[in-house]
Amino acid sequence: MKEDISEDIYKEIDEARILKALKDGNQKDALILFKYSSLSKEEFDKLLEKINSESQLDRTQLQSSDIWNQVLNIISSKVSSPTYEAWFEKTKGGFLGDSLIIFSKNHFQRDWLEVQYQDLISDIVKQITGKVYKINILTEQKW
Repeated sequence: MKEDISEDIYKEIDEARILKALKDGNQKDALILFKYSSLSKEEFDKLLEKINSESQLDRTQLQSSDIWNQVLNIISSKVSSPTYEAWFEKTKGGFLGDSLIIFSKNHFQRDWLEVQYQDLISDIVKQITGKVYKINILTEQKW
């Protein structure tokens, strides 16, 4: 019982710290806090939705999943089907401030995307949005 209470308290503290960083416009800090937090990806997504609904975001941010789907569509036309299926198909992405956050399934996929495809992703995002975004690739796996 004590462990459940401690976990809940840690989770509340993590949420509060991440929310504060997001509200202060420190997206990079929020991502780092999330990486080492007890929150799941779904809980982090809910925090992002909360921030998005509380603040006035531009059209690009409101349609971030649509833009990520457009990015994936273009990538699928530029790489082979096996490559797309291996590295991109199960990724999720969204925009937060001046960052594109991509969630990969594991550390290997994250590292491969960073090394092999970050420039391609960045170029396609700029082509679609007309803006340059910082690319942050995170893994859904917890340490």
